[in-house]
Amino acid sequence: MFLFPIVGFAQQPWYKYSPMDYTWKYVGNEGFSAGEAWWICLAFSPSGQPYIAFCGTDPSKATVMKFDGSNWENVGNAGFSAGETKYTSLAINPTDSQPYVAYMEVAESGSATVMKFNGTKWMNVGNAGFSSGQVGSTSLAFSPSGQPYVAYQDWGYSGKATVMKFDSVYYGINDIQLSKFSLYPNPAKGKCEVRSAKCNIKNIEIFNLTGEKVYGAEFPAGGGDHVEIRFDLLAGGYFVKVMDEKGMSVQKLVVE
Repeated sequence: MFLFPIVGFAQQPWYKYSPMDYTWKYVGNEGFSAGEAWWICLAFSPSGQPYIAFCGTDPSKATVMKFDGSNWENVGNAGFSAGETKYTSLAINPTDSQPYVAYMEVAESGSATVMKFNGTKWMNVGNAGFSSGQVGSTSLAFSPSGQPYVAYQDWGYSGKATVMKFDSVYYGINDIQLSKFSLYPNPAKGKCEVRSAKCNIKNIEIFNLTGEKVYGAEFPAGGGDHVEIRFDLLAGGYFVKVMDEKGMSVQKLVVE
């Protein structure tokens, strides 16, 4: 069996190797990006559609494009990242065929950020700049169940390798938790109290059932072992994630 890949180089044409005449052929127009492209990464959707991600130079932000059969087109806005990026990597979620991109975000002290396209716009997967320190050479991949993993060169550990996975509301909820908390009342309407078993609360986030964060509160000095939160959310089910001095826990919340 012969494999005929699609490959590309920064500032160079994209070619497709043809088994008929043993030559490389353009996929769309050559030089199709708006400007210089750096850290180019190529991936395929489950249906075989090619995508690329890269850091541009004007502006120096992340861009993702896909080939529609005739032309390369932007996926969402070009340069959608919040600021300057480096070391882009790209993967397609096997469960919903949506592209995800990882990169080093300069404005976040060079730490790692992952974003996904939800069909309309790009949104952060978890917090922007989630790694503990500066990163390089990101590599993004999915487990068969659709859980994203990112590997990178970790300059917080002398440039050694680190791998992180995203424990969203869908992942890790049944894992052993290092702390426990309760919500009262639950069901709630407009507000509830978070009680964290005499642990100092640091951060509270609420996610809807699609994994989108709809509420967030930080307590840099600590919020004590109970905090009242107020929210304006549609009726339905949510997940509340609390970070305290002993770790992270997730609980279900019903909003009336």
